[in-house]
Amino acid sequence: MKQLIEPKRINNLAFKQCTYLGNIPEHPHYEIVKYQNNPYYQKESDFIKDGDFYRPNNETYHYVSIHKDCFKSPESCYTIATFREDDSGYYIHCYTNIAEFDNTEMLDFRDLVCYGLAYLKELDSEEE
Repeated sequence: MKQLIEPKRINNLAFKQCTYLGNIPEHPHYEIVKYQNNPYYQKESDFIKDGDFYRPNNETYHYVSIHKDCFKSPESCYTIATFREDDSGYYIHCYTNIAEFDNTEMLDFRDLVCYGLAYLKELDSEEE
């Protein structure tokens, strides 16, 4: 069973295990995320409370629901790449155009990909 690891963060990018609602599967997926300022941080009062969720205080975005936890952290993150596994090993599936990264982000991304692949290779060798 693959174990939960501490995320490795370099500037605004991090390699981490995917977050799961409920039980973590025996073989969890891993991802690289990009951190940014959280536009919802401490802004509950700008929204209408509806159970564990909040809605914008206007009709234009009446279909939007924001979970109460989104107001707690000054940072939020989104997935930019996931590590997938097939018969030939691990590969990376990107969800964003990394060509738009500046030089620092590109180097950080490269370092996290190398770290992630080495980590996953080590885990695989421990399971054998």
